[in-house]
Amino acid sequence: MKKKIFLLLLLLLIKGVLTLQITEVELNPSGSDSGNEWIEFYSEKEVDLGEYKIINNDGDEIKLSGKVKGFYVYVFEKQWLDNSDEKIILYKGNEKIQETLIFEDSKNNELTWQFCDKWEFKTSTKGKENCEKQTEEKEEPQEDQEEAEEEVQEQKDPQEESNEKNSTKKPKQIRLEEIKLNAKDIKRDKILDKKEYAIVVLVILTIIVIFLLIKKWHKIK
Repeated sequence: MKKKIFLLLLLLLIKGVLTLQITEVELNPSGSDSGNEWIEFYSEKEVDLGEYKIINNDGDEIKLSGKVKGFYVYVFEKQWLDNSDEKIILYKGNEKIQETLIFEDSKNNELTWQFCDKWEFKTSTKGKENCEKQTEEKEEPQEDQEEAEEEVQEQKDPQEESNEKNSTKKPKQIRLEEIKLNAKDIKRDKILDKKEYAIVVLVILTIIVIFLLIKKWHKIK
């Protein structure tokens, strides 16, 4: 039982790898639509297109032919795709393989609908990898941003440059002035200290004398 399940999964995996996919659609090319509309297909392995057919949103059917590997661009001989409310369904036999979104293109230029993780409307990458183009387009704004930053750096306000220069200057050394003490003031402080000391001693002696007199008076009694 496990072997059967494994083989079934393996077959489904191989089938997915071999499946043909629609990767880009040009609904409204520059100039006349007739003979200039096209669809891009992609397959990692060689596939027989005789097994496939495409149907548009009006129900018109085209059977494919030949063998392809990698990118393959099918150009319509006449106008087959509408510029709005259009989609394409890819069949392998009677099995639906892929159905696109509803497309609209009123630009009449080189913009196409491309699939890379999701459908996007951008500059054509006909016959080439869509995702690589997408990466390049993402990198361009970053380069523009770097150039803009460089221009801003070059156009700095002169006042800002002056402030930056001033901020880098060494701070001025503060000169400490010597404090000169007046000798007379020091002597006065010393004299005041001696007077205070003498008063304290006098008070202590007075207290001792009073204490002795009181003690003597008690003995006489």
